[in-house]
Amino acid sequence: MRSIYKIELMLAIVGIIAAGAMFFYENPNATITGYVSALNITIYVQNLDLYADGTQIYSLASTTSNLNLKYLSLDGEVVGDGRVEIFIDNGAGSQYLIYENVVKTINYSQRRSPITGMIVDEDTSAITGNAVGENPLNKVEGTWLIIQPKKTSIPYEFRELESNEQKVNGTFHTRCMETCNIPSGTFNSDKYELLFRVEKGTHVQVKQLEYVLHENG
Repeated sequence: MRSIYKIELMLAIVGIIAAGAMFFYENPNATITGYVSALNITIYVQNLDLYADGTQIYSLASTTSNLNLKYLSLDGEVVGDGRVEIFIDNGAGSQYLIYENVVKTINYSQRRSPITGMIVDEDTSAITGNAVGENPLNKVEGTWLIIQPKKTSIPYEFRELESNEQKVNGTFHTRCMETCNIPSGTFNSDKYELLFRVEKGTHVQVKQLEYVLHENG
């Protein structure tokens, strides 16, 4: 029986090696950093100074053309002990949660990269790239979106926390919840809205936005 297991293990290893060789044969520009490979992913970065201490809507307008979003994350800080939720709305009935200051009480400091499936640290970008020149993540900074305040004081009720969840405050980095891997066409417009929902006595400041586009957008 042991010899059979050894043979099966060897065949599995050979299969993995063969699959890896085929991948790099078909994708010669891919490189490996740790366990992560990247294929020329461009991350668009825009510095922000958005503040909300209640319910607030900000309009987002592209300065170029439609943005077929694949990934969207935020950096910022929560001050206070209340709840915070930030959504993006496509104007056609879909709202995706970008960030909430709620974590699981077990292993909440880890999450999975939507691109690689590997577990990454809470403060690590959900998309990691290969070393390309002096910009290993292919990040480009600029003013890609015109963002303006729109409405305030919109009634909203937060969902009840589960028994294994708790609120957190402080800084957050490259956070994406439902926007880590957006299906193509779901958010494909030149106008969006950011919806802030913040409990009384708490405020949130968003300092940076990152996004990736689908290849056809």
